[in-house]
Amino acid sequence: AEGLDTTAITARVATIRAQIEAAIEAGACGALREAELLRPNASGPQARFLSLRDPRAVDWKNALMASNIVTDARDDVLRIGLGLYHDEADVAPFCEAVSKALA
Repeated sequence: AEGLDTTAITARVATIRAQIEAAIEAGACGALREAELLRPNASGPQARFLSLRDPRAVDWKNALMASNIVTDARDDVLRIGLGLYHDEADVAPFCEAVSKALA
């Protein structure tokens, strides 16, 4: 009824995802810049989460969770989820909080 499906939600968060990726690559999210940003489907639709490979992924997840930044880690991959409740104004505060949590 709301017109929300996987395609619509993915499109909604695509801009935010791109902004966070750019911020990570520019170093605005602190230590996350040291991780490998995984893009398994670089030429097609992206997932609604970012994946970063680094041997510290589990430690980072724990530090982020301790700072109330909800993430997930699977082995050496940190996952940062995006949803309808995120918007472009969240990117800078997210990066600032991550930088502090991982310092």
